[in-house]
Amino acid sequence: LPPPPPPPAKPPADGPLDPATMTFNIEDHGFQCLVHTSRARKFTAKETDITWVTQFTVDRINIFKQMLARWSGPISAAVYSQDVKSDLKELTPLLDRCDLHIVGASQGLYPVNTLRNVAINNARTDYLLLADVDFVPAAGVHEWLLEHLPALRTKAGDKAVFVLPAFEINGADQTVPQTKEKLKEMGPRIHQVHNDGGRDIAHKYTMYDKWTTATEAYPIEYKFPYEPYFVAPKHIPRYDVRFFGYGNDKASQCYEMNAAGYEYWVLPEHFVVHVAHKQGSWGPASFLGP
Repeated sequence: LPPPPPPPAKPPADGPLDPATMTFNIEDHGFQCLVHTSRARKFTAKETDITWVTQFTVDRINIFKQMLARWSGPISAAVYSQDVKSDLKELTPLLDRCDLHIVGASQGLYPVNTLRNVAINNARTDYLLLADVDFVPAAGVHEWLLEHLPALRTKAGDKAVFVLPAFEINGADQTVPQTKEKLKEMGPRIHQVHNDGGRDIAHKYTMYDKWTTATEAYPIEYKFPYEPYFVAPKHIPRYDVRFFGYGNDKASQCYEMNAAGYEYWVLPEHFVVHVAHKQGSWGPASFLGP
């Protein structure tokens, strides 16, 4: 694992950050990048807690706020910024609640896996929930995990990671159901994320039919290119930073985790739902470096 980053400068107690006085440190997260970390001003993270880990650009901030309304625990988010002064206007309302790691943009392709590593390495808890910014969880998932994770770890072992099934909604109404029962009431309007032919293999090994009636966590057989969203210990392998843009970026990490002996268990009650949005400017482009 890379060495821990230097402690961030103490942010202002209130009000917006000042771009003129912000300090960006050179940090190595597989690639070197310039990072300014602002710790949550009014939220204290304990090591025994679970941190929601994600990355985004400010055009996704409305979905990020939907997640905030459902997740009551710590948050570590890497924010890729091409215009720090402008982006701070959107980020200021988040400063009390979130650990934000602002990464200065250095090139056109979105360094998705470097950003994921920035958010993981700067998280302050022993366990993490790794999700993309356009996913919103069921209500109460943080509280449920705090209560049940110790028993799950005893049952499944220290090399278990715990999958939250990922769904998407058809139609203009993108309201995320609060509970499993409400989700099931939606019928065919909601289904496995990326359920179209060719892409379904990224999530189908979660065994969605089994999940609909499951009352306990169950193990699944890993098959490439499975790439679920999951709860895991912080010491998991990091993402391959050669991946930029979109495509196979998460699958590579899950492959490495399987090779390292990690096992995937599916949580029985909670889930995440993809919220539809306009395509980001970086989305169509992808690149695997040398």
